[in-house]
Amino acid sequence: MPDPNLVQHEWATHGTCSGLDPENYFRLLRQAFTSITIPPSFTSPGQPFSTSPIRLKRAFVESNARLTKENIVVGCGNNYLTGVSVCMTKDLQPAACGSIRDCRAEIIRVTPIK
Repeated sequence: MPDPNLVQHEWATHGTCSGLDPENYFRLLRQAFTSITIPPSFTSPGQPFSTSPIRLKRAFVESNARLTKENIVVGCGNNYLTGVSVCMTKDLQPAACGSIRDCRAEIIRVTPIK
C-alpha cells in the first residue's frame, strides 16, 4: 500500500472490525498478499495487451493450485483491468466470492505498470 491515505482507509473500513490490532491486521494482510502468485504476464507487462476475464482467472488458477475461478473477482472499468481480488477466509483459505460483482466485459485491456 504505497499511499498512507489508503492504509488509513483500509484500517478504518476493514481492520477495525477484524478483531485485530493494527499491527496484526496489516501482518495478516501482507501474508494474504504474499500467499498469491501473480501470473508472470501480469506482474510487470512492458506492453499493453488484451485478455478476457476468464483467461485472466485461468492464469491465476494455473499459478495458484489452491484457487478456483470462484475465488477470484476481476475488476474492470471502460474495458480496462482495474484489479483482481482473491476471496479468502479469515484464516487465509480460499473462499467463494459470492455476490461480489465481476467484470462483465468480454475483453479487457491490461496496461503496463509505470
